[in-house]
Amino acid sequence: MIERLDEFTKVELPDLLDPYEPLVVPYERGGVFFVENGVADFELRRVPLRDWRANPAPEPIVEIDPAVLDDVDREAN
Repeated sequence: MIERLDEFTKVELPDLLDPYEPLVVPYERGGVFFVENGVADFELRRVPLRDWRANPAPEPIVEIDPAVLDDVDREAN
């Protein structure tokens, strides 16, 4: 049984953040997201839902830094 992503892939991975933080932070900031038709819709961006094995990447695909999110919020409003 594979317990960790680094046991499955040859991609060199950094120490990763809590895997749920990118989902919790939008709620903490008053945002929402929806899941439908195999896609997570974050209002400004839609992300296809795939098996984790299809998405090994050395860098996270989202930035959850508060300053970056403040800029995104300003642009959206």
